[in-house]
Amino acid sequence: MTMNSEKNPNDIFSQIKVFIEKYGTQILENAFSYIVVFAMCAYGVGKIIQFDGAIQANTTVSEMTGMQLMWAFYGYSKPFVITLGVLEITGGIFLYLRYEHSLYHYQ
Repeated sequence: MTMNSEKNPNDIFSQIKVFIEKYGTQILENAFSYIVVFAMCAYGVGKIIQFDGAIQANTTVSEMTGMQLMWAFYGYSKPFVITLGVLEITGGIFLYLRYEHSLYHYQ
């Protein structure tokens, strides 16, 4: 068998290379988009659930750590936490719909 320096179009590696060159950027963009959508929805739901038991602190702001300040801030207003969570979930859904819509038109 002689070695030929020309590319064989049926070679699986050359087909993979062509596929990556053609669709690689789109695949990465969509993968990162789905990661961001999942993270936004997870953090939005987490805000609503996690800060349900947040308490108000009876110390001054200068005496609090950053984490204590955050818990006190979220514990002050339950509607504020719900609003933030709903807006984050809504943003994730809109981002998902935007990418699903653009994928539909590129096919």
